[in-house]
Amino acid sequence: MSKKFRNSLIGFNKDDVMAFVLKAKETENTYKNKINELNDSIISLENEISGLQSLYKQTADVLEKTEKQLDSYRQREEALTQLSESIGRLYLVAKANAEAVTSAANEAAEKSLITVDKNIDLAEKTEMELQQIGDVLNEKTREYLATITDLQKQLSATGEAALKAKKFITERQAEISEAIIR
Repeated sequence: MSKKFRNSLIGFNKDDVMAFVLKAKETENTYKNKINELNDSIISLENEISGLQSLYKQTADVLEKTEKQLDSYRQREEALTQLSESIGRLYLVAKANAEAVTSAANEAAEKSLITVDKNIDLAEKTEMELQQIGDVLNEKTREYLATITDLQKQLSATGEAALKAKKFITERQAEISEAIIR
């Protein structure tokens, strides 16, 4: 804001100088208001970042719990697999014994076959349940990753806005300082 003042008898024209001072004061007030608005915006953005960080922590906690449940289900699946293998071995032993023994042994073998069938049904039902649980976990994992991606984008956009606001304030402060010095 460079302006030449008209000369008068004792220096510069008073009206020109006063007009310049009033204009500079008005510009300073405008910039101060803009700085206050930007500071309010920064505080709002910082609060939003804080909320997003809290949401991120909650999401991480849910993921950790989900991973623990998944480990538990995997251990159960492993135990069921071992049980299934044991049942298969039992079945073969029972069949061999059934051929070698009398009708009393045949009755015992039939009881064993009934138990084996129940265990196989249980293993199949458990396998279907584990498949359903796995499908749910996969869906929740996809949702979680999408949420994290959205949160990262929002956080990045907020950071960029804060940097732009800071740059704008710094530039305006420099302009005001420069205007005041002149």
